[in-house]
Parts: sequence; structure tokens; C-alpha cells
Amino acid sequence: MPALTEEILANEMPQVERAVRFGYARKYPLSALANEAGKPDNSHFFWNAYYLPDEAVDGVVDGTKTEADRSEQTVQVASFTQEIREDWAVSRRGAAVKTHDAHNTPAWQMKRALEKLYRKKEIVIGSRQDLQLQVKASNTPQLTRGLLNILLPKNVSGQAVQPVPDVARLRDAAYFGGNLSALTPETFRAMLKAAATHFGGEVQLTGFCGPDLKAQMAGWVYRDTEASGSRAYRVVQGDEAAKLNLTVDVFKFGEGEVTTILDFWLACDLATGAKTGLSATAGVFIEPRELFTYTLQSLNHTPITDQGQGKSGFYALDFGLGYGMPSKALLVLPGVAAAG
Repeated sequence: MPALTEEILANEMPQVERAVRFGYARKYPLSALANEAGKPDNSHFFWNAYYLPDEAVDGVVDGTKTEADRSEQTVQVASFTQEIREDWAVSRRGAAVKTHDAHNTPAWQMKRALEKLYRKKEIVIGSRQDLQLQVKASNTPQLTRGLLNILLPKNVSGQAVQPVPDVARLRDAAYFGGNLSALTPETFRAMLKAAATHFGGEVQLTGFCGPDLKAQMAGWVYRDTEASGSRAYRVVQGDEAAKLNLTVDVFKFGEGEVTTILDFWLACDLATGAKTGLSATAGVFIEPRELFTYTLQSLNHTPITDQGQGKSGFYALDFGLGYGMPSKALLVLPGVAAAG
């Protein structure tokens, strides 16, 4: 990541955000990958362009084969934005202590706070957090829906506020909630088939996987037994040309292609940031171009007046999350069973 001076860190937020976006991509791939869709008019924005087949045309000529037309029709689902922030401070006592690692300087503290803020953003994006309106009387904050909850099938999530319409939801067959050991190439291919069948063609998805799930899938070898019986479909490579410079596994099936990337921040505890039992085993497989964020307040720095306590301030951003086609995805949450 390019060197970030104290002046740049405090005063040139667009440049800082671009530098951090690429510099932290390896640590926080979901945040780095999410497209920035711009600033909404208010605290609501809409996911749209869901795939919705048209009804077949009636009254056709006998002997003519007809199929339902396919189009992408708008289905609006409101979401909210939420603020995340991270404080930094250098006390006068700390600044007076001479150290070789310069951990007591404002620039170091600001960079550290910025990294923690991006970690919070990654946790929110990859969370099971549900949509929540702000209630000022009880000091309840306004929350956006996390990606894992955007994609949960209806009979699992039971979302109460602005539920995703059935037509736009992840296909039930594209969801896996069983034991991780039961996730085989055949099981995964059936999940991929559910998404591909809905869209009438093969799909290309990127998977963000916890370390246990990544290790489970890395052991798969799917062979073309109809041909030579020895040609492996799976290719492992270091993808140096990709926007996210990570080692990926590539799985090619007739129903589509899936690449996997390691992500350590799925399904974390939103209050503490600590990993949960699902963090290692969860996985979300999405079309990267469909993942986006909206911001009410872009990344900014606010200094706090030094009144003897030393230099201090905070970073804050106000963002909401959207995924354009929830039905064009797969979701793995081992141990989270459907509610019936």
C-alpha cells in the first residue's frame, strides 16, 4: 500500500480510500470487491434488476414451440445505511515517550484506526445482521442487512423488515446447511444447477469461504469420466492478474464456473468483532459485479480539539449493502438448518 502521511490521512479521504481499498484487499476481499454505487437521496436505497421470467404468450399457432420470454424486471427492496466509525488518539504522555516503532505518532494511530474501520466494514458485509430501523427513544441504531442474510432462503431467515421477495431470493436448492463433511462435489454441483436452471444458462460465481470450507473444497477433484476418465476439471493457480491478488481454486462444471477466495471475517460477532463458530465453515458464492454499496457519508476524518489530552479524532462512513441478484448465488452455512 502506498505510504500515507498524516496530512493525506486527515485531508485527502478519496485518495486514502482508494489506497486502502487495494492495500487491504487481501485481508478484506468483500469490502475491496464491492462496487460503489454512489450516494442515495436518503437513508433508503433499492436493490433491483432481479431475474423474473415473463409468462408464456397465449394464442400461438398450432405446431409452434414457444417458451417463456426472459427479462430482468425491477423488484424494489428497500435497505438502510448504517454508520461505522473508529476512534484514534495519541495522549500527551504517549507522545512524550521516545520509541523506535513510532506507535505513539498520530499518523500511525490514524492508519491503525483506518485498518480497524475496514475490518468492521468487512464484518458488516459478511454478516448475518438483519435490517433494522433506527429507534431514537431506545437508542437503537439503524442497520443494513448483511450479505449472509440477504441471501438466506425465506424459510431460514424469517426477515421481518423489508423481506426480499420470493422471486428474487436464493433458490432453496442453492442453500447448504448440513454438516460440512457432507458437502461433496456432487452436492455442490446440484446447488450450482439450481441457480443455472433458474437463469437458463451456466453461471460464473466467486466464492468467499471460511478456512475450513476452503480446505474442504480444495481437496475436490472432479473428473470427466465420459472422456478419458483422467482429465481433472479442477485447476489450482496463483491468480496474479486478478484484481484481488489471491490464490484461488477454480471449479468448472457444466452448470458453470466457481472460483474460491479465503475470507476470515464471515459471520463474525457484530458487537465484538470476534469470529463465531460459522466463520470457518461459512461460504458465499456470488456474481461479483452484483455486489455494491451505497454511501450517505463517504469515508471522512473528524479531528477532536486538543484541550490538553493530546491529538485525537475519528474516521466514519455511512454505508448500506446491496446484492443485485440474490437468486444468482449459492450459500453455505453448515449447522444452520431450515426452519421448515
